[in-house]
Amino acid sequence: MKNIFHWTLRLILLTNLFACNSMLEEIPDRKLATPNSVKALRAMMDEDFAINGSSNGLGESSTDDYYLTTQDYEAIGLNQRNLYTWQSDIGSEDAYMVMYRKINIANIVLESLTDIRNATPQELTTLKGEALFVRANTLLALAAVYTKPYLEEQATQEFGLILRKSSDFNVPSYRSTLKETYDYIESDLLEASRLLPMESAHVHRANRLAAFSLMSRLHLIKSDYEAAERYADSVLANRNSLLDYNTLDSTLRYPMPPFNHEIIYHTQGANGFTFSARAKIDTLLFDSYAPNDRRRTLFFFTNTDGSKRFKGSYVGGEQRFSGLALDEIYLTKAECLARGGKVSQAMDTLNQLLSKRYRLGFTAEVADDATEALDIILNERRKQLLMRDIRWQDIKRLNREERYRKVLVRRIGDQLWELKPGENRFALPLPESVVEITGVPQNPT
Repeated sequence: MKNIFHWTLRLILLTNLFACNSMLEEIPDRKLATPNSVKALRAMMDEDFAINGSSNGLGESSTDDYYLTTQDYEAIGLNQRNLYTWQSDIGSEDAYMVMYRKINIANIVLESLTDIRNATPQELTTLKGEALFVRANTLLALAAVYTKPYLEEQATQEFGLILRKSSDFNVPSYRSTLKETYDYIESDLLEASRLLPMESAHVHRANRLAAFSLMSRLHLIKSDYEAAERYADSVLANRNSLLDYNTLDSTLRYPMPPFNHEIIYHTQGANGFTFSARAKIDTLLFDSYAPNDRRRTLFFFTNTDGSKRFKGSYVGGEQRFSGLALDEIYLTKAECLARGGKVSQAMDTLNQLLSKRYRLGFTAEVADDATEALDIILNERRKQLLMRDIRWQDIKRLNREERYRKVLVRRIGDQLWELKPGENRFALPLPESVVEITGVPQNPT
């Protein structure tokens, strides 16, 4: 009971700490009490920072898309240095807790729906769908950071996440298997897709297309390409209009319009140094953008030392977009088509996207076979979805294939760190406080 008390107190303190000055200030007694009106539940789901404005970001910090100079490395804290070099002590408690706060809010909403009076059935149905989606979206983001790559034949033996299915802090925490984690996420999304409307009032709120988009991402991670393509098609059958980068002004500090029509569901956030001037874009990655590629100027500006910094976030500012958007759906469909041997269809899908990314009159990409098509598509996926909290999970899933495996390298002065495919460190360590309080097993190092 002592452990439960400390866990409860810690979460309550963190909940209060991260509470934002939003419309929820109109509900002074909310805290962890059960809401008793549809207005209160709607306010909880619309709390911008807690639901849409806080992402874990640790996976993005672990990728190969950027580097730190020796000076910048020495200027950051020990935990961030350890995160950059894939060490075990990364002090990730805050990043972990903001995600589980989302799950707790979703659970409170789900548990409160049956007690609400004077609400229409549609209001309750939509709120339930949104809460299920938020829980699933948050768990999938956590799985990308804290679990190993998904392999069907090993998923029942590998550690999954702590699945908090209730807001009751007295319910003990335990680690599920990786299969249980993914099955739980899929179950939430299936139900959410049945409950949510096709469109929502704002991209801060989930809708059916967001559920389809996340299902497509989930199945891509699991290498179920038929299902990933099917859900991508469900999105594109209803929305397929891409943002034309030729209409954007690359001279602006942040040229991407926020809440643009490519966005299906909006979340944002970052961890530490990845959205600061310290994060220099990998030189080879920048050089892979052709001179007539509009992303070369829309995504980057030049630092005083000649290095490149990312500026192309769909947030329209320095925070990183971590939501769902149509460009990802096009790339997922193209990849699935290529993996299914449908080369011409795969390249047609990719070129629909690229025609809105290159200067007018660009030459369409062609491929002679499925392998070449996949190479081109995966390269474009990395370039288009840069700094989206997607690269880390892509590295992990592609490391299962010999052709795409890579050793990640960090170099600071004479020091060299490597992360090789198959290493345990692809599952980042849980915060030590969580392990101590709950007694769940830590990820192996």
